[in-house]
Amino acid sequence: REFKVVTDHKALKWLQETKSENTRLTRWKLQLQEFGDFEIVYREGENHGNVDCPSRLPVDLNAITRDMNEHILKIHQELGHAGSQVVWQHLKRKMESPPSENKIKQILDECENCMRFRVARTQPAKIRGIALYPWEKIAIDTLDMGSVTSEGNRYVIVAIDYFSKWVICQAIKEKTGKNIKEFLENKVFNEFGRPNVLVSDNGTEFVNKEVKNLLRKHEVRQSLCSPYHPQSNGLAERANRTILEKLAKTLWNTGKEWDQELQKTAFAHRCCIIRELKASPYEILFSIVPNLTGKEKSLRQDLDTQKLQDKIRKRNLEIEKNAEEGNTTAVLEPGTKVLLDGFRNKIKKKKLTKKWLGPFVVVSAGKSGQYIIKDGFDETLVANRRHLLEYKGKEPISSFQAEGDVMQAIANA
Repeated sequence: REFKVVTDHKALKWLQETKSENTRLTRWKLQLQEFGDFEIVYREGENHGNVDCPSRLPVDLNAITRDMNEHILKIHQELGHAGSQVVWQHLKRKMESPPSENKIKQILDECENCMRFRVARTQPAKIRGIALYPWEKIAIDTLDMGSVTSEGNRYVIVAIDYFSKWVICQAIKEKTGKNIKEFLENKVFNEFGRPNVLVSDNGTEFVNKEVKNLLRKHEVRQSLCSPYHPQSNGLAERANRTILEKLAKTLWNTGKEWDQELQKTAFAHRCCIIRELKASPYEILFSIVPNLTGKEKSLRQDLDTQKLQDKIRKRNLEIEKNAEEGNTTAVLEPGTKVLLDGFRNKIKKKKLTKKWLGPFVVVSAGKSGQYIIKDGFDETLVANRRHLLEYKGKEPISSFQAEGDVMQAIANA
């Protein structure tokens, strides 16, 4: 019985029609003839979907819907504009199939707030010992915000638990022993218990009769580090830097004052997952994944305290090792859009003003990390690599004049 075989395999039709006497081809033709008298009809693959559909199904692109995109940005904002790793870790705890970290990073890379207020990282500071359980040891410091709010606040007291990295903040008008004493007693001791050790610098707000009497009363030992050298109180210094960065990102273009968003920023810090520990301060203390939106469900976390202690020890050793080895910075190619560090500009010395100026364009790279950059009017200047940040946003090229006294920023570097 004659029949037709319709296929998108064109070589099969050629095999049936060829006159070649090649022994291998002849053997294949004889094997096909065992199935009877049939005709091979070629059909192009794109028109052969009726039988070829399994191999031509659309590839799963893991596309992110508009709602999911908005949800990711919402979580990003609630976590104080945390990075893609932290956002992904949170979503992984709340969703069965969260988007990949790379997809999340692509979304967050275009966050204008993050690009404008990202802090340039220096070598990590060493940690003054470790803690084996929560609230065994805390660090405390004050942060000058550089601007006075309508409530009269200019400073922030920041305390952080060495074990869980839980942060407590309070806005104050003046750095006085009385304010430090009241903060420790009301916000730390009466809510979380008495630590064994309090780490601080020897500034007058920490070394005074009021604070000394409070610590003696509760049998807390004070460990002092060098003033005007923040690296010696590394844990508190990193907390200060993170709080400042998150506040700047949150406040940009909102019209709000920093003390109105301080507690929200502190909460965001507590909810951010520490990469090496794979848990947030909130989870370490309460064994619950915090809800950041009303749509999320509460999930318990079973944490192994001993493993957590081992991870903390390992992490501290890595921090010290990295502090000794330093780090490297990627090379910027000509044509790359960049932002210029405006932090050293005396005109823009307020801590919550826009940190990064631009964008501008890299013209060429010179010796010793020097780069020539230009603005939208082809004006050029020289900047060091450590003062440049690659820009991935969509803003048009700016001008040096529009960004203020850019030359002053370079002169002060």
